[in-house]
This record gives sequence, C-alpha cells and structure tokens, in this order.
Amino acid sequence: MRTKVIATTRIEGTHAWPGCQVPGVEFLRHPHRHVFHVRVECEVGHADRQREFIDLGRSVEEHLVSAYGRPMDLGATSCEALALELVEVVDGAVGAEVWEDGENGARVER
Repeated sequence: MRTKVIATTRIEGTHAWPGCQVPGVEFLRHPHRHVFHVRVECEVGHADRQREFIDLGRSVEEHLVSAYGRPMDLGATSCEALALELVEVVDGAVGAEVWEDGENGARVER
C-alpha cells in the first residue's frame, strides 16, 4: 500500500506558446491569462502527518511566486514543464499536476 499527501493551490499567471502551429489555436502564440490549478503529491511512510498539507501547499506557492512573481509570468513555460519543475524542486514530491483554469492540464509522476 502507498500513502500520499496532496496539496493544491490556485495562482494567476500568463504564458504563451510562441511556436504554436496548430490550426485554430494560433492565439496561443501570444501571452494569455489563466488561473493555474496546481496539485503536488508527496509519498509518506505512515499515516500520522509525516508531511503537513498546509506546509506543503505553502512551499509550492512560495516556489512559484519566487520563481515567476505574482501574477506569474511563465513566458513560454508549458503546464508540462511547470509540473516537471515542481516534481524536481519540491522536497519529496512524487507527482504534480498543472491545469489551466481547471480545464486542461498536465501530470508528471516520478
């Protein structure tokens, strides 16, 4: 059996996909706003608050604000790239999801 703690946060930001060649969504080439829904999971070894949810959520948000400001300016960073970054920088993270407005997103698992 595996146990994970999960923290979520929402944070406003902008990003763009300058190289977008997909017909019908060319507008993605230009900076556009989203509320990014972020979810980070950390595996724990026991069921007695080995990792505190609130502390985990705060560390995720502190990283995002420190790296990208508030509102976040992600430049050309994709949801996939941001999820990968969170798995790499959040202590103990085994998975991360980043969603645009709670509709479309990406998941990275360690």
